[in-house]
Amino acid sequence: TASTRETPSPVYTDVELVEYLVTKIRKKGFIQITIVEAQNVYNYSYTGRTVQTVAEMVGYTSNNYTIVDLTQEQEAYNYRGILGMHTVGRTWRDADYRISFAKNKTHWQCYYTGCLKNIYGCLPQWDKMKHYHVKNREFYECCILILDAFPVHFGFLDAWVSGDGFSGHVRDAQPNYTHTLFASENIV
Repeated sequence: TASTRETPSPVYTDVELVEYLVTKIRKKGFIQITIVEAQNVYNYSYTGRTVQTVAEMVGYTSNNYTIVDLTQEQEAYNYRGILGMHTVGRTWRDADYRISFAKNKTHWQCYYTGCLKNIYGCLPQWDKMKHYHVKNREFYECCILILDAFPVHFGFLDAWVSGDGFSGHVRDAQPNYTHTLFASENIV
């Protein structure tokens, strides 16, 4: 689908692509479609920055799907390993089919983000620095544990416009027009 906006964001997955996928899934007869995210460390800097508010700000309409804040529905879960007894968002845990729809961009800490790193947003604690970037526990290990416990069945990577540079995950004044979309059952 062609974007009606002048330039899709190099930072977040294009809403039109996600909503196009939702429409296709719904036409296949699936009726309970949910887009999930957890809160994050921007809570330190901004008030009223809920998952729903940010979703609406970037253009999600939630006409054919539900938007869920995994931080608000945490339940205990034993991941074992370095994460041990922790929490999981109920909707992510109970999903019959999980899709990671990520944005192609670089990141100062993990160099590159994609469908694997995208699952970081499903880790339900909002203070991710406190819970997932601590001694003897790093975000990539936590992402692998949540993926092992709650596998992703399919991945899409929005690389139509890609963010790059030290803060490519936050902003990019001169994004790369890579004009590519990736899709696979293997999110690696």
